[in-house]
Amino acid sequence: MKITGTKVTSVQIYRSGAEVVRQGVMEVPEGVSRIRIGGLSWDANLETTRLFVPEGITLSDIRFVSAEDGDEKPSDALEQKITALKAALKIREMQADMWEKNGDFSSCANLNIRDIEAYIENLPGRLENLFEEVRRLNMTIEEKEKELEREKEKEKLPVMAVELCAARAGSFPFEIHCFEANASWQPVYEIHTNAKDPITLRVRARIIQNSPYDWEQVKVSLLTGRPAGGSAPSQKPVYLEIQPELPPPAPKMNSPMMGAFAMSMQAAAPMVDGAAAGDTLRLARAETVSAEVNSEETMTEYLLPSLKDIPTSRNGLSEGTLADLQTFEVPAEYETLLIPKQDVRGYLTANIRTQDIPDTVRGSAAIYLKGIYTGEARISPDLSQDMVTVSLGEEESVRGMRIEKTKKASQAMLKNTQSTEYLFEIKVRNGKNQALLLSVKDQIPVSRDKTITVDVLNLSHGELEEATGLIKWQLSLAPGETRTLQLAYRVNWPKDKKIKETFSASASIGGRRFCKSCGAEVFGRFCPECGAVID
Repeated sequence: MKITGTKVTSVQIYRSGAEVVRQGVMEVPEGVSRIRIGGLSWDANLETTRLFVPEGITLSDIRFVSAEDGDEKPSDALEQKITALKAALKIREMQADMWEKNGDFSSCANLNIRDIEAYIENLPGRLENLFEEVRRLNMTIEEKEKELEREKEKEKLPVMAVELCAARAGSFPFEIHCFEANASWQPVYEIHTNAKDPITLRVRARIIQNSPYDWEQVKVSLLTGRPAGGSAPSQKPVYLEIQPELPPPAPKMNSPMMGAFAMSMQAAAPMVDGAAAGDTLRLARAETVSAEVNSEETMTEYLLPSLKDIPTSRNGLSEGTLADLQTFEVPAEYETLLIPKQDVRGYLTANIRTQDIPDTVRGSAAIYLKGIYTGEARISPDLSQDMVTVSLGEEESVRGMRIEKTKKASQAMLKNTQSTEYLFEIKVRNGKNQALLLSVKDQIPVSRDKTITVDVLNLSHGELEEATGLIKWQLSLAPGETRTLQLAYRVNWPKDKKIKETFSASASIGGRRFCKSCGAEVFGRFCPECGAVID
């Protein structure tokens, strides 16, 4: 039985999975008939498969089966074509061999000199034509053999067997709609800025499909959700009870393996480097038309403006197809940020209002400063914060240093307390040849126990956020200027107790998480600075 072929014409791709539409034309006799349809995928879900046919045709049965030996397959015609091409190739090779051998006149007698001259004159042209035909036939055979291999792989795929009843015979178009799990897309973000004007936020999509064949010239729409139905959350009662006192845990030994692991993670931690200097061609970036955006009740749809070729990634040759979705102009305030306690380098940053960032934008973005790639930054809007700070790259000419000048301990016998005074000197330098607005940050510890108090002695007019202990200085530095700041505070606690500094990784501050070991901000399972595992 002949297998009717189909072609993918349009796809609706979710973040995971896709609704695939295939089209074809079937030859249907009058009355009841059985049709076998190919071009499907192993990932096709039979339960979601729907067949669309013209009026006058009714469907009584549909199922997936395997191709049978008696089926007419495209590979059969290809094999016949390859056999004919090989026969033609053999004939041309024999003709070329005969022309070469007949050019030897040593064993021939009674030859006319004019015939010999004519033969010798025509020989190069005839051989050149024959050799060209041999080359062309070899190339065609190679292409057909590759096509045959692909067709045989396709013929291993399931076949849809349908039973139809038609009021009249004829050729009828049809469509197959089916959900498949072999496709997905991920958002890709780019931030373009000149550090003066509003930021250009470009949203792109990386589309990946792992079906057995390429999708050629298909209509593509991208959906921001997943077809999982989604369950609304439910609440359970919360009960309070007295927690029994537990014995103190046994002391833990430092493991050299953990130290080695932390060092290896630190070595592998990504760093934001400045862009390399160099001449660039003054060419405008080739832009593509953005997608049409439709906001539905539960998700957003991006309809790509033109037909797309999306090659399969199953053979490992394709890493996906990129498509532009939307472009936003986002207001931003720029400043140079310096936190000498953690890093001696300064970084150019953009402060963006959280409400100006589109709700769907969340993840890593490639940063382009004046057209030069400077690294990656994470965009993670926190609705509890008014502003989002995005690092645009290192300011090579801005440096800072934090020096501990004194650390003085004392005891107050009458109050039964002890205290330690800390004095730090913070030096910052503007090495640029222009004035600079610099934001310097530091901190003092925050007490979580009423018996521990922290007294501020000197902040050099810095702004203190008491809930977090974070301090911020806004400085305007002239070219080449160095500024020195003083930070002093005193910690008081009962003299029969010991205190320690800790950083909370699970109890976030304003939705932000910090490493217990070094205090760096953490976005995943490992600290980007010291490599520690975050619980």
